[in-house]
Amino acid sequence: MAKQSLTETQGKERAENQQFDKIIRQNMPVIFPALMEKIFGLRIIDYTPLKDKLQTTKQLEVDALHRVTDAGGNTFIIHLEVQTTNDRGMAIRLLEYRAMLNRIYGLLVRQYVLYIGASTLNMPDYIDEPALHFTYKLIDFSKLPHEWFLSSAHIEEQLLAILGDFGGKEPIKVVEEVVEAIDRQPIDRVTKINISSSCEF
Repeated sequence: MAKQSLTETQGKERAENQQFDKIIRQNMPVIFPALMEKIFGLRIIDYTPLKDKLQTTKQLEVDALHRVTDAGGNTFIIHLEVQTTNDRGMAIRLLEYRAMLNRIYGLLVRQYVLYIGASTLNMPDYIDEPALHFTYKLIDFSKLPHEWFLSSAHIEEQLLAILGDFGGKEPIKVVEEVVEAIDRQPIDRVTKINISSSCEF
């Protein structure tokens, strides 16, 4: 009986993780600039979405891929992954992606992973072996101030506040703040209700 309960719990967590991943990926076109500036400190002035399916001898699919130009005039590739579970093989996976991207585009590649899982973040962000040292930027979304996103003019960004650090506030209070921020948006009431309901995930 205990084994069955554990399986049901795992199934529920898997479904919630898939829902988070779906929401982030669907809203990526809108929230990408905010993620780059607010979380990674990059002042991107221009960007072009690239195909998220990478294929040479095999095909790999990524969460977000853009050729960007920053405020300093530097052009490079941004590869972003949104992760809902700890993956001990993430570093080697990112290294494989980076090699393919460099080969395809011939540009510097910057890689970022946003962790939005329920479990404590514990996956490695580097490989340190003889003749191989590789790192990528790993961010725990739950450590980011939720206020960063509440102040946005875009609803898609405001919803991200739910994944951030509540700063000691009760979760219901943060949800109320998000709903209030959405309510101030100049959109029709039906749309507001539909969006607000997604705060419950």
